[in-house]
Amino acid sequence: MSALTVVRPIVVTDAILQSSTVAEDTTLPWSAATNYALAARVHSVATHKVYQSLQAGNLNHPLTDLAWWVEVSATNRWKLFDTSNSTATTAAGNMTYTLRPGSVVNCVALLGVVASSVRIRMTDPVDGVVYDRTFLLSGVIPGSNWYDYFFAQVLAKDQVLALDLPPYGGADIQIDIIGGATVSCATLVMGYQRLIGKGVHYGARVGIQDCSHTRTNEFGDTEFVQRSFAKRADITTSVDNGMVTATQTFLASIRAVPCLWIGYEEIGALTIFGFYKEFNIVIKYFSESDCEITLQGLA
Repeated sequence: MSALTVVRPIVVTDAILQSSTVAEDTTLPWSAATNYALAARVHSVATHKVYQSLQAGNLNHPLTDLAWWVEVSATNRWKLFDTSNSTATTAAGNMTYTLRPGSVVNCVALLGVVASSVRIRMTDPVDGVVYDRTFLLSGVIPGSNWYDYFFAQVLAKDQVLALDLPPYGGADIQIDIIGGATVSCATLVMGYQRLIGKGVHYGARVGIQDCSHTRTNEFGDTEFVQRSFAKRADITTSVDNGMVTATQTFLASIRAVPCLWIGYEEIGALTIFGFYKEFNIVIKYFSESDCEITLQGLA
């Protein structure tokens, strides 16, 4: 397999987001002159967050007053930039984002995408368009026989990994998410990719951490309450002994930092947006070592 790829995301700010065709939110901006009812929702233009009123008669109480307001989520325009994989930015038909990261970016990734295609363009102020690629998200058939071809459920692709962007520092990146009636994207990550090791070993383990639970009443009836889930993986990669210290130092620098981890581009289950729970470097052979990493995705 290929080397383990790690991307520490650039935090998107108002200065980086140049434009978007997605409206800020369906809620109205907070106003000091409005008397809000219990459970009324508003959003903050400054923080791009949605808040819900905790009490009736909520007049001229700032959104920072925790006795009156509770944070619900990011606004619709900014949900794909938050650290949640279970919230998604949605739009009718298509949506476009133009970003100016202000630093070298050679990777753009979109996870949890519902669309027919995604087009990514990079435009440098001097060299013009230096990258233009369209990713088709047509479904795949999980089988190789005639019966599956005609009767199996088609699985739609839900992620885009653009790992071949040229390293321009002052370019704009335009992302077009194109679809039918409604398109959506849960997570958008851009940054500079770093390779760890020489190849992910076969035997990697993937799964999920399920936040669902069950409730059983006094009559013995069980109710299933479905909640969100987070992906997880256990990955081992080979590291040259001369890179052991550098690898340890790099991993220590991104502790408790949500990153994009790509174990193998062709296996979507090995792409996780989250953090490592622990890692161990086993100095196993004369010239190389094994780096074992436990990854925990964000729900």
